[in-house]
Amino acid sequence: MVQTVMGFLDKTPTLETKLSVIETLRTVTEGKIFVEVERARVTKILSDIKKQQGDLKGATETLCELQVETFGSMDRREKTEFILAQVELCIENGDWTQAGILSRKISTRYLARKPKKTPEQLDKEKKEREKKGKVDEEPEKEDDTTDLKLRYYRQQIQLAQHDAKYLDVCKHYRQVLDTESIEENPKQLRMVCFRVVVGASLTPSTPHGSRTSLTPNRSCSASSTSSSSRPTTTSSTTSCTGSTRTRATRWCPTTPSCSSSSPFTSSCAGPRCRACSGPT
Repeated sequence: MVQTVMGFLDKTPTLETKLSVIETLRTVTEGKIFVEVERARVTKILSDIKKQQGDLKGATETLCELQVETFGSMDRREKTEFILAQVELCIENGDWTQAGILSRKISTRYLARKPKKTPEQLDKEKKEREKKGKVDEEPEKEDDTTDLKLRYYRQQIQLAQHDAKYLDVCKHYRQVLDTESIEENPKQLRMVCFRVVVGASLTPSTPHGSRTSLTPNRSCSASSTSSSSRPTTTSSTTSCTGSTRTRATRWCPTTPSCSSSSPFTSSCAGPRCRACSGPT
């Protein structure tokens, strides 16, 4: 009955009548699992109407109230398109946090580029169909997700640019580059390659390794290695009050030939080793 009524939505005489039918369908299908797909489709129509009327916030709230990732009866492609529409409305509404949360519900494996089957794999599938007696049946075609992939990474680039995460921008453009339609178009290929380089160039340096910190400071690394490779000893000093105070001392880290374990002394020029008088 619900599916039959949905077929008459485009034939309603006025917009008010159409909205009344949509609200009735949403009320009837609320909380019913067996018509969850129909409810999602009707909600999408209502959201589009609100967006056309200029009520962007209302359209976002209406569409984002449904969690289509839990709908087992919905096709995977339709589910992905629904989530992408939710993310797009959140971006247009300026709700970047919600857009990032919703975008994580999409599996990148589903959007990844599918490798082409080799002649051996095609022959193997043909033999399996012959064994099952399904020679006349054509092999199932894989779902082409190129349009969904480009749409998804366009949104991810917008989110990364808003947060100034230029390394993520570079990574997302790199995924766009790994698309057959982009590779076959020289103009788009050149543009995407340029943006990959720009994203990598704008990435700031990090202490974990980057363009400016690939080569470590030899003096710092040498001193840290020499100081860490020698043990720490303790010595006791007696103050003017007669009490004994224990302090930590180190081996001489500056002069390689010095094998003294004497503690450092303080002078006006700074701490020096008692054995070699080398500065620390």
